[in-house]
Amino acid sequence: MTVQIYIDESGKGGDGPIFEMVALQAPADAWAAFSEEWEIARKISPAIEYFSAAECWMGQGQFKGIEIVERMGKAETLARLVEKYVFQIHSFFVSHQDFEYIFKSQIDHRYDDPYFFMATQLI
Repeated sequence: MTVQIYIDESGKGGDGPIFEMVALQAPADAWAAFSEEWEIARKISPAIEYFSAAECWMGQGQFKGIEIVERMGKAETLARLVEKYVFQIHSFFVSHQDFEYIFKSQIDHRYDDPYFFMATQLI
């Protein structure tokens, strides 16, 4: 069975106390169906070009000026699609403080990245 994985990371811009990586995994055929439904849901009012959880929660970017009820409704609709099609969700995180203390500049520069360690856990 061929699988497809979507990976997203956050925390590298100092936008929180942790580095985080989330991977969504599904069979390729389920991913294709998911993508079609995602596009339809994305275009339903309030229409968005992409989904950013941070923008949604804070009412910024594409969600600026949209009432919280509508923002949460959009987030819930998209989350239900993930639940419907994605059969594994992997989440990895390390605090900025722990990474700095344990790893930063103490290993080969090619691997001196918190996301490198997280990605190896997917293999």
